[in-house]
Amino acid sequence: MCQARAPGRNANIIPTMPLNPVSNPQTLVLLSGGLDSAVCLDYYIQSQHKTQALFVDYGQPSATLEFDAAGKLAGHFRTKLDKIKVDGFPGYAGGFIRGRNAFLLVAALMYFDVSSGLIAIGIHSGTSYSDCGGDFVELMRSIFALYSGGSIALDAPLLNWNKGEIWNHAVEREVPIRDTYSCELGREQPCGDCLSCKDMETLNASAKFRTNA
Repeated sequence: MCQARAPGRNANIIPTMPLNPVSNPQTLVLLSGGLDSAVCLDYYIQSQHKTQALFVDYGQPSATLEFDAAGKLAGHFRTKLDKIKVDGFPGYAGGFIRGRNAFLLVAALMYFDVSSGLIAIGIHSGTSYSDCGGDFVELMRSIFALYSGGSIALDAPLLNWNKGEIWNHAVEREVPIRDTYSCELGREQPCGDCLSCKDMETLNASAKFRTNA
């Protein structure tokens, strides 16, 4: 049976979940335009999956800039990018949005019109968000199984990685970090206020220190 594996130096020994027994499953990657989803997309392309990407606009302040970044990343990876726009949600101010990742995954499940395949999300460790951990992934896998009878699987290959490991892998793989966008407030990044920009500032400073050392 084919298995999806986490990228990086331990890629050959860290399985994340069993997949349907196909060698190159059709894979839909949720692409937000940020670093995590960019690395996630790179992983499946590197793994020779039949990969496409999906951007979801749910009224987040950064939607326009996120979609622009997602378009640049899709162009870099030569991957088809589609967009879902959902209106009617209240205005968001960034930070934790209750139900966000569950909504994104269910939206992707509704969108992905294939008989079998894989939907991937780039969540990772090192965050306090309740929808970025193993319990959340297992819960959503059970929902996927309920609706698809096991024909559509969920994967989160970066689940056990922290932000620094994702950054290092992106540098190693020459993922175009400069084209990503992560500000939760829709400002010029780094904004200095949101958690995503603070993370990226720390990682950039660390990378410059290592370069100059």
